[in-house]
Amino acid sequence: MSVIVPNNRKIASLLDEHKAQFDAGEQEAVAAFLIHARSYEQWVEDAIPYAAVKRFPMKFDELVRRIADGSA
Repeated sequence: MSVIVPNNRKIASLLDEHKAQFDAGEQEAVAAFLIHARSYEQWVEDAIPYAAVKRFPMKFDELVRRIADGSA
């Protein structure tokens, strides 16, 4: 957890910085990741129960893989 939250914050910052680069469909995946990251951090801070944490969005994983493969 001491690695995940800081990494999620870095990712969220980069996504915010480059949000204009994403089309509408990609924005949906980005938003889903941001909701996941925020809920995970709230769980780490004991603000919400684990059951309330939004799962890591597979559509965000697919977006990152597509970009990494150069097909985006």
